Amino acid sequence: ILFALSSYMIADSFGLSGIVSILFCGLVSAYYVRPNISRNARDRTAAFFKVLSVLAEIFVFSYIGTSITINVTAWKHGITWTTLVVAVVALAVSRAINIWPAAAVVNSLRHPDLRIPQTQQFMIWFSGMRGAMAFAMVLRSLEDLPEAVAHVLLVVTFFLILLTVLINGGAAAAVMKRLRLRAEDDIGAAEVALAALGAPRDGRHVHIS
Repeated sequence: ILFALSSYMIADSFGLSGIVSILFCGLVSAYYVRPNISRNARDRTAAFFKVLSVLAEIFVFSYIGTSITINVTAWKHGITWTTLVVAVVALAVSRAINIWPAAAVVNSLRHPDLRIPQTQQFMIWFSGMRGAMAFAMVLRSLEDLPEAVAHVLLVVTFFLILLTVLINGGAAAAVMKRLRLRAEDDIGAAEVALAALGAPRDGRHVHIS
């Protein structure tokens, strides 16, 4: 907690994004801190931050829900359904531009067995739900924008959050089942492979002639 708070305060004092600094602080801590603490401490820390994340999500989405009904003045500043549709298309295209080229670069540097398949790349693109991060960043940007633009940006962000959470989040399980990306799908594929080798399902004895 102190590391995250310190990174946020240092970044904010330099006029940088404290949210992004917390994100990178979490990545670095997961890589360096977790291997150097006991298993009991890791379990307790994970449970503690899980509780905090759930409470934060409850607060954020409750605030988003109430703000949508309050910020109806944005429609008076020129926002239309065309604006919302353009925002949805821009979100989908921007995620595609980021994910597929980045995955291509990663796959070019990996062993063929470790490359990211197209099904997983599609799932990464589809499951891009915008939530607390987008909400916090748009709130920070409202201070530097004109009032009319700020209201439009706020409502567009609310719309994208609700759309991606309800549609993408609600359909995520069905899409994963369709693409066979669930854990049980991997288990089923392993059992089929073992059966083809003439091995029992528990995999304890494998005889290959």
